Amino acid sequence: MKRLFLIAFVLVCLTLLMSIMTMNVSAAEQKVTYKITTKICNGFQNGTNSNKVNFTFYGTNGTHTIENIGRKIKGDAFERNKTDTYEFSCSDLGYIYGLNVSCGTDAVKFEYIKIEKNNTLMANFSISEWIDNTNRTYYTNKDKIYRIKIVTGDNPLDGTSNGVTMTVKDSAGKSFDVNVLNAAKQSYLQSGSEQSFYFLASTALSNLNQIKLTLNSNGKAVDEWHPLYVQIERMSNSTEKASIKWENEVLFVCDSPIRNELTVNSYGDKVNSDKASALASIFSEPNFYVILVISLALIGSGVAIYFVKKKKEERP
Repeated sequence: MKRLFLIAFVLVCLTLLMSIMTMNVSAAEQKVTYKITTKICNGFQNGTNSNKVNFTFYGTNGTHTIENIGRKIKGDAFERNKTDTYEFSCSDLGYIYGLNVSCGTDAVKFEYIKIEKNNTLMANFSISEWIDNTNRTYYTNKDKIYRIKIVTGDNPLDGTSNGVTMTVKDSAGKSFDVNVLNAAKQSYLQSGSEQSFYFLASTALSNLNQIKLTLNSNGKAVDEWHPLYVQIERMSNSTEKASIKWENEVLFVCDSPIRNELTVNSYGDKVNSDKASALASIFSEPNFYVILVISLALIGSGVAIYFVKKKKEERP
């Protein structure tokens, strides 16, 4: 019996260790490298010798501050008509929409400040004005950042392992495409799941009035998908620093199985619920499978102990 208890204990410890390692790997993967490029205007005394130049970037996932950046750049930083670069690593900021700049003991005139992630431009702030020890905040991308929510039906077969492209259109005929799995950082769309994510569109739209959902087989068999609805909001122009606000919420009620593609017009009324609720939705919980494995291990050890004890009792 002691041996069975030991086996059960080892199984539980291994399961917990694997879950902790998985969480640590996920946390490590969230660290990304950013590259800042600054350009000083070409004018008399537009540069600065001050080391007290501070940047704070604001993104949909958080903020990051770099103090005394002049000391971190090799050579003479922030000279007239000069371009400087600096790289740093931090947690993923999401889509960057704001930048706060200050120059502590002097004044400086940046032409622009841009930031890249993995060689992809995230934000470009055009400045071309004097900055001193008074903090100044600049914004970009606010008209192109959207918050998107997609709710899939609760029936066990409502999800899909296929890729999904969503084309969003406005009343003026302009549009942008969303690769849903990439944007939501999911490998597939689970039944009963609610995917909510931010997206930086290629162009700013006015009045959203239509979406088209297209299943991409990617060489696999087509796996029918049943979305309930899609909700899209645009970042508000009143967003300031780390206080994000949303506006122009538009609802698209699908509630229809998709095998190839489906076009849906905007819905005028309101819905009573914004969350899928049924047994199937628990499978999207990140700790569900860890709890399941532990429970099965404990049940298995309990059953084994029961039969061993019963055999001992049956012996003459």
